[in-house]
Amino acid sequence: MAVVEAVPEAREGVATITDHYVAERYSPHTPDGAAARVAWRGIRLPFWREGLRTFLRRLNPKHVGQLIRRPARSSVTIRPRAKK
Repeated sequence: MAVVEAVPEAREGVATITDHYVAERYSPHTPDGAAARVAWRGIRLPFWREGLRTFLRRLNPKHVGQLIRRPARSSVTIRPRAKK
């Protein structure tokens, strides 16, 4: 699946980053990376969200609850050492 199909709101940012990569790689002129950095900042959060959604969809629902539950408290008590 193409990146822009998975995260459609990132289409412009992906195009900007791709254009800068191609220009940097194949052009004799070095492009200014500021636009690519701004584009990356704009698409980073949507990519993380989609990655998390994909990860959670692939999990077995039985195990999802185990990921968000807190571990049970231990019944073991650690006592300070007695002073000699």
